[in-house]
Amino acid sequence: MAAIISAQTGLWSATSTWVGGVVPGEFDTVTIAVNHTVTVNGNFIVGNDVIGGLVINGRLRASRTVNSLLTLKTTIANATTGEFDWGIEGDIIPAGVTAGIRINFSGTMANNKYDIRLGTTNRFNLIGMRGVNKRRHTKTTTAVVGGTTTTFTVEDATGWAVNDWIIISADQNLVSTQVEAKQISAISGNNVTVATAWTNSRAIGAVVANVWSNVYVEHWNAANFAVFSITPRTGMPANSIDIKNVSFHGGGTTSDQSAFGVWNATYFANSTAVFRDGVIERCAATNIRRDGTLPTILTGSGQGFGMAFAAIEFEFLECVVAVRANSNFGAAFRTASNAIGVGFRRCCSLNSHQAFLANFSEGGQGIQINDMVVRNATIVSVVSPGNAITWNNCDLDRYDRFVAPGAGTIVVNGTNFGTNNAGFIGSTLSTSLALQICTINNSTVGSMQLYSSIFTTGPANPLAEFSFVNKNSDVTAQEIQTARGFIARDNAVNKRSTSSIRFQPQRANVAHGRTYLLAGASAGQTYMVRGSLRFDTNYGTATPPSVTLSGQGSTPATFTAPATANAWHDFALTVTPTLTGDLTLSVSGTSANTNGTYYLDGVIIAPFIVSARHYGYLYNNAIFQQIDPVITVSNETTVGAYSGININHSTDTITLTANRTVAELYDYLKYNLGLTANLVEADYVSGTLASLNIGSYNLIIDGCTLNSGGTLTTTGTITLTNGGNFVGTRTDTNGTISSAIATVTGIVSGSRIQVYNITTATEVANEIVASTSWTFNYYNGSTFTAGNQVRIRITKLGYLPQSVLSVATTTGFTVPVNQETDNIYIANGIDGSTVTEFTPDYPNVQMDVSDPDGITTVQRIYAWLKYTETTSQGIDLWFDVVTPTDEVNYLIDVVKLNLHLDNTSASPVVIAGGRIYRSDDTTIIASTSNSIQMDPSRVYAIGVSGLTPEQDTSLTAIKKNTDLIPATL
Repeated sequence: MAAIISAQTGLWSATSTWVGGVVPGEFDTVTIAVNHTVTVNGNFIVGNDVIGGLVINGRLRASRTVNSLLTLKTTIANATTGEFDWGIEGDIIPAGVTAGIRINFSGTMANNKYDIRLGTTNRFNLIGMRGVNKRRHTKTTTAVVGGTTTTFTVEDATGWAVNDWIIISADQNLVSTQVEAKQISAISGNNVTVATAWTNSRAIGAVVANVWSNVYVEHWNAANFAVFSITPRTGMPANSIDIKNVSFHGGGTTSDQSAFGVWNATYFANSTAVFRDGVIERCAATNIRRDGTLPTILTGSGQGFGMAFAAIEFEFLECVVAVRANSNFGAAFRTASNAIGVGFRRCCSLNSHQAFLANFSEGGQGIQINDMVVRNATIVSVVSPGNAITWNNCDLDRYDRFVAPGAGTIVVNGTNFGTNNAGFIGSTLSTSLALQICTINNSTVGSMQLYSSIFTTGPANPLAEFSFVNKNSDVTAQEIQTARGFIARDNAVNKRSTSSIRFQPQRANVAHGRTYLLAGASAGQTYMVRGSLRFDTNYGTATPPSVTLSGQGSTPATFTAPATANAWHDFALTVTPTLTGDLTLSVSGTSANTNGTYYLDGVIIAPFIVSARHYGYLYNNAIFQQIDPVITVSNETTVGAYSGININHSTDTITLTANRTVAELYDYLKYNLGLTANLVEADYVSGTLASLNIGSYNLIIDGCTLNSGGTLTTTGTITLTNGGNFVGTRTDTNGTISSAIATVTGIVSGSRIQVYNITTATEVANEIVASTSWTFNYYNGSTFTAGNQVRIRITKLGYLPQSVLSVATTTGFTVPVNQETDNIYIANGIDGSTVTEFTPDYPNVQMDVSDPDGITTVQRIYAWLKYTETTSQGIDLWFDVVTPTDEVNYLIDVVKLNLHLDNTSASPVVIAGGRIYRSDDTTIIASTSNSIQMDPSRVYAIGVSGLTPEQDTSLTAIKKNTDLIPATL
């Protein structure tokens, strides 16, 4: 046994390399002097079975041209200037060459006897281990048929080579007969051939791990294990730790150690800087030894890659821990003792008992596990303790459980938990650990559930909880389990919101609920929260649920539900905070039974309640309710009773069959959207009454009028049918159309008006006008077209009929009228509506007479004709047909109406009181008439000459003017 020191740079096998000319061997200690580089170029054993037998002050280097294996019967003593070089950036161990380290050899073997800890006591200037680049894990793209398949295809076999060992995942969790390993016998691209067929069949997508590298570390024998670790320390140059494409063989060590570890990073302020690219990349840990045999594994022992004692700020990139057979290998990846900011990206755990473990003091802080693939793990994750550990986009198919005992937090995002086993989220809450939160977001979990006995068998820690957010990537599936009970989104039981929050206790007669922060309150403003509470019969009526709004100096407002089960109880809580900040809404219920349930509805608490509508308030899905300023009728029952409005949400169609204003339409649309069945419908109604938008909904106005007075917009269509009318401006898929306005002013209230399109020979209106004006809205090209001739007739008893003409334009027309008093009608004093001896015979243009006493008067005829022209048919057919000369003479204008009298009774009729005659001087009596007797010539009123009124007036004037008498003589 000798202490040998390097004499110069050279090969290990060369005598000239060593002082004394002796090549070191077993039982010798070795020191590599400063500035010397010694290259291991074969198989050598070094060490005297005592700690510290290899001192590296210069550089110890593996050969790049021949296979090398250095067996250590000692430990490596750390040296400040030392460099350990088993391949580095730009100078890797090339393909076809292997470079190995075999550790923990002793004459008296024991676990962890000779751990190799590079940098533990003194820094190294370089720690390099770098082999040929290799894809560590992939998936099959062809099925494996048990007993037949030797060649199969994988997604990516980059760097794979003949004689590499690969391990394939089992179809079921940790079934030892299905966990198989094979050595590659041939490879072509991504087509892989093994020497013998796989025993078990596997579907496409089975995970395959390559656990071989040309740079490797192995334990001396199969029964005793030791640690191989590195420690980044202060003073190490940037990029001086370069570990990529290395395999670690033999299966790890005892229960608290790892096959490869990074320790004590607190010695270095920023460990990221010393790791090349900030990673340890594409390394593998496996229990398969280099000869293909398996080590002796102690129960529950062994880890693959571990970080402890404040290892910080670097990540393992595409590293794999793959175990052959049911070895009960402890954990694939582990953080412990205040490891901070360590990441695992695109790594893989195959057949390990635990995929990830965080334990001991502050087991993991801010650990990021991204895109990890886990197969055949009894337990996916154990955190005891740990904090801010995050799983992102991982593939945990074929899991059994996801366990997180102890303190700390775990967040899982976008991860596939698989569908093969029922599985559960489990915990064994320790009484000494006060906090545990596990949140699983947007992940595929299949039938996975929270384990029901987690909290009932553990301490009642009110801060501990497990939750699913968007379970199975379903935004409507939310679950939380706390020490007091379950909280879940219920999409079937609801009133004013699309879902409610369901509370179910773990323990009877113990209060169970939750406090929610309501953000955005400002001092001095009043805030309202509306909602509803409900509870079932199993809950009991002794302590109904309650809700309290409080915070920021406000006086708390509380509502307690009445003691009535299976009914919604509405509340409206109002507070005025004196400070600015978050308000709190506290919900609490105490069930008499563990199967009792209560519900909260109508309050926006995402993601459990994301949409709520309260009539009369804005449908803006805000926590605090704001009055809808467009609503005109606040009584929801009144609006719900509006008739003639039908809404079909499946076809996005609104149909009006009764006259409505735009205000009535808006109120009803909002009422309809607030119905429970319609809460899932989008709020398509927006704007104001002056400018209303109904989204993409179609509007049909069927036989009625919608009076907008402003604009109404839709990306659908607006259809007017059966005389339907829209007042205002409308915009739809056909463009923008504004209604023109036709107006007649100066009307005596109660008059009948007829509006007639002369050009198209169409009656537009025929109605009694209760006001002093008449207005009609039309669209150019429909009722009227610009340029159409329009006739307006006005009639009313006691007034002379009036007819005026106008011309339609694109914007409408306005016509003033001036109705004059009918003095003759008034002087006669006969109400035409009471004259019953006459009836109109419209088809024959005749006045049928049937008078029981056989006598009537021309004054009664005139009164009746005036009444007739105020009827809907009369104003159209017998308008202004009779003109009085005076109180006793009445002229029928045959140009206007070829009217005759027809006595339809057998008895003669005498028409007295004056004369009625036709303008063509023909008889007024119809040829078919029975006897009618009347004076045949002009009748003069008493006290009036035979002159015309004009002549009589002139004569009187002449008589009174004495200056003109001589002229007349």
